[in-house]
Amino acid sequence: MRRHADQNRDDIPNGDHRPFEAPSGVSPSSAATRKRSRRRTGATATRLGHAGWDLPRNRLDPRVVVGFCIVGGSLLLVVHTILFRTAFTSSTGQDIGPDTSPHDPNALNEGLDVVDGVDTTSGSIDNDSLGMYEDQLVRAMAMGLTELAPIDREKYTIRINTWRRNEQLVVSLNHHSKCEGVAQIQVIWCDSDNEPPDEVLNHSSGKVVVERHSINSLNERFHILTEDTPTLGILSMDDDVLRPCDAIDAGFFRWASHPERLVGYDARLHIPDMESGRFEYGYKSATEKYNRYSITLPRYCFVHRDYLNLYMSYAPEPIIERVETTFECEDIALSFFVSALTNGDPPLLADFWATKTQIKLYSSATISGTSGHKKVRDQCVEDFLSMLLLRRGLKTKLLVHELWHEKDIMFGYGAEPDSDLLKPREGMVQRHASLAERVQKWKHMSKEDLNAKVISPMMVEASEEAMKAGLLDGTAPWKARWKAR
Repeated sequence: MRRHADQNRDDIPNGDHRPFEAPSGVSPSSAATRKRSRRRTGATATRLGHAGWDLPRNRLDPRVVVGFCIVGGSLLLVVHTILFRTAFTSSTGQDIGPDTSPHDPNALNEGLDVVDGVDTTSGSIDNDSLGMYEDQLVRAMAMGLTELAPIDREKYTIRINTWRRNEQLVVSLNHHSKCEGVAQIQVIWCDSDNEPPDEVLNHSSGKVVVERHSINSLNERFHILTEDTPTLGILSMDDDVLRPCDAIDAGFFRWASHPERLVGYDARLHIPDMESGRFEYGYKSATEKYNRYSITLPRYCFVHRDYLNLYMSYAPEPIIERVETTFECEDIALSFFVSALTNGDPPLLADFWATKTQIKLYSSATISGTSGHKKVRDQCVEDFLSMLLLRRGLKTKLLVHELWHEKDIMFGYGAEPDSDLLKPREGMVQRHASLAERVQKWKHMSKEDLNAKVISPMMVEASEEAMKAGLLDGTAPWKARWKAR
């Protein structure tokens, strides 16, 4: 049964789904469903786009035969150099060739070369396992996504992941609960040894719900326990990041126009290393150097609620287990998972001005500062691309896209920029129309004036409580609180 956008969802509790019926020609795998008793599936309505899993397997590609007949060993080496080490121009205009960097993100967009009988994926994953993962992805695509109702174009639900940073959590709740678009805030509480503080349990906004999880895992940030979650739009975030309400709305209204995609604020990149033949995780510095991205992080991103249910039900079991055992890589996992269900499309991004509004709350302990963090994430990228059938050798189906389309542009960022998204038009909800009017004025401002007169003041307002508490690194209150110790 197809649910339409104008149907009232108040009488349909979250998690109330019709029995799953396998698509024609797909049989369930007992191995694919093991250990999944605690996972849930999402409501269905709109079928997701086919992601191209029906690759030819019973014949040899004639292009490959011709290639082997014509090209000799020495020539193959030259072709390899041309294809995979061709210099490309970064966002700064600097030519980057094989002598300066072994990484070439442009190689990612060359498509898939699949040769019958030749396993070009990660050698640690056998073909039987890949077949099982393919079966799960086909099932996930068949489930589809629930269509947006009117409330989903006006409001969103925050899911905030937290772990023993109560002060930062309370500051975040106090700020985000003031945003007009917030319908509910779900606090993911996985700390069975400690009780949530009273100011969380009984938050003055009346918007906060505490989810008590019995499993301490980063997968739980995608495991919705709250019944009757009010919206399909979920803003997934960490407890130590704030953004102004206008910047949040810039991402939310972009997501409401593209609910089948993630819409994030943090751009990251998967990078092929031609010397090792493996993929690596590219940090923010890599995305800016190459002006390319393919990943966004759920420390602050919008995602359709059904994708969280689908992840918990259909993501390959080794991915779930890797996240549980390492307490790492859930962000890479979700970003790749959604791209696998949308034909390899990268996540979308909020406007550049909105991405620059991050306010990071100080904490004395961080995961990314621990030893081995980069190595673990490199391995996650390498393995997850294979498990989600997004790669063949050093070519991937996951598209890499430009970040900036013009130098120093503050509007239109990442894949498929919406030039008309924030133009006032008939039918917009009032909050959207109001933001659109302001954005049109901002577009006529210089970059310097936009930073000084718009972005900085909204960040100061959003961080007022954090500033007073000494939670903004480098400020006078922070120095007085932490440097005196």
